[in-house]
Amino acid sequence: MIDFEEKTQVHLTQLETSHQEQLAKLEKTFEESNIDNSKPKKKVWSKDLQEYRRRQMIMPEKQRYQEAQEIKLVSDALEEKELNALNSSNDTSLARRKMALQKQQQAEMDVQTKRIESKRRDLTQQRDTACTKLEQRNKILQATFSRMLKDN
Repeated sequence: MIDFEEKTQVHLTQLETSHQEQLAKLEKTFEESNIDNSKPKKKVWSKDLQEYRRRQMIMPEKQRYQEAQEIKLVSDALEEKELNALNSSNDTSLARRKMALQKQQQAEMDVQTKRIESKRRDLTQQRDTACTKLEQRNKILQATFSRMLKDN
């Protein structure tokens, strides 16, 4: 029984380590994708921002530098707002994926715990049955020996 308890403890520890590695891998993957996508591709920007950027490029050609500068400030602010919204969305996505992974891991841990408890009950029952049989055998042997001693 001690051997069983040690093995189950090792198994549960390995499962926890595996779960922690999965969680760390998810976070690392997400961080790497955020680094790669710190500036979204053109199609991610809103039509308004794309229009402001287009107008920003046209104004210097018409030698309207002051207007180009004002449009640049507006478009930079809009871009910052969209980046913040995208990052917020990414953070929410990470939180959801993390929660789903943790829920799955907890379910795995619960299943393992139930299996261990079931196996522990089976082993205890087997041990109790074996002890009962040994006690009965011991009584029979004692009775046999006491009869043999009385006969002699």
